[in-house]
Amino acid sequence: MRMRRFLAFFVVLVTSLAATACVVYEDGSDDEYVDWYGMNAEYHAAMASFPYQLPEGIDFPADAPFKPDEDDEAEFRVGIGESWIYEFAECAYVSAVVANQDGDFAAAMSAVDSIEELYQAPYYQQIWPELSDNWEKVLDMARRGDFWEINEFYHDACVAGWMGFK
Repeated sequence: MRMRRFLAFFVVLVTSLAATACVVYEDGSDDEYVDWYGMNAEYHAAMASFPYQLPEGIDFPADAPFKPDEDDEAEFRVGIGESWIYEFAECAYVSAVVANQDGDFAAAMSAVDSIEELYQAPYYQQIWPELSDNWEKVLDMARRGDFWEINEFYHDACVAGWMGFK
């Protein structure tokens, strides 16, 4: 009897530990989690290998956002460090469009081209392949001088978000 209880406890314990390390979704995919330091290492690796040049005067933040307090045991999905690099870059290019929309149209169009190039990156193609299709109309509008949609995105995602664009 004691052995059965021990085995039952052991199975529950192992199953619980496995569930905290990995989440399995209905589609069969799984997500692993790391603490902030692991995610920040991922962020730095993605920053070092980022294949594009940010607009002049814009640099990636030195560290990933949301650094927890010492007693906070926050966990982050593996891959989020890289995603923050690409999301920040997206806002950097959008901010260059917004900054130049009323003055230097050529600079605004260069930033539009950078956004389009960014959406062709393997990162975006892997996680959200239809993203470039969704943005095609917005970028075409900007090329015609209609910046309304890009301004909306800038204020909703880049200014209101963690990235600190003003």
